[in-house]
Amino acid sequence: ATFESIFTTFGDQGLVVSRKLYEKIGGFPNQVLLEDVEFLRRARRTCRIHPLPMTLSVSARKFDERGVITYMIQCCVILTLYVVCGASPQSLAKLYSDAYFLRRPCTLFIGLLLGAVSVAAVLMSF
Repeated sequence: ATFESIFTTFGDQGLVVSRKLYEKIGGFPNQVLLEDVEFLRRARRTCRIHPLPMTLSVSARKFDERGVITYMIQCCVILTLYVVCGASPQSLAKLYSDAYFLRRPCTLFIGLLLGAVSVAAVLMSF
């Protein structure tokens, strides 16, 4: 991520932390989804997050399967439901596993609305 925020930095970008910090924030949480988001949320309460100047290759499978725009909106919706609305990782894991959850009219509207909230939150974090 060009800048660091809860809406832009995730585990698939690689996480390198000292053992001291890892133990101080209670290690990696045991949850079915968004464990990287929760880990970074705890870390931010203790220190600043700094990106390393390197490239990391990760799987593009979800982008390939769902389409780039659809997958990005789905991730924004799920992240917003977790961070802003307090939805549980268990309920969000069920939603995340449904590749077509945004293709229903009602969830598409909610998705676009929550996506807009996510974008606004990122812009306000500058």
